[in-house]
Amino acid sequence: MPSVSNKAAVAAAAEPKVVNVFADGRILLGSQPVSLDVLTQQLTAAREQTRRLTVLVRGDRNATHGRMTDVYDACRRAGISEVAISVKVDGQRR
Repeated sequence: MPSVSNKAAVAAAAEPKVVNVFADGRILLGSQPVSLDVLTQQLTAAREQTRRLTVLVRGDRNATHGRMTDVYDACRRAGISEVAISVKVDGQRR
């Protein structure tokens, strides 16, 4: 039977990684600013720890399509197959 610490590890693994993309092009992984290369590296390392890693990309309504595509490409290069998208429109996430 799994111990409490194993349950905590499984629960933590189920949490998606959150990537925020701002209108000015900045990218945050969680609360840390990252470049596209660092984003790819950190997502690759996280995927190696959690095979079914999900990434939630939250884009500002005014983020450019090109910047969002760059972030999706970074996820793909990291081997992430489950990417969810959330866009802020009129102050609400959708």
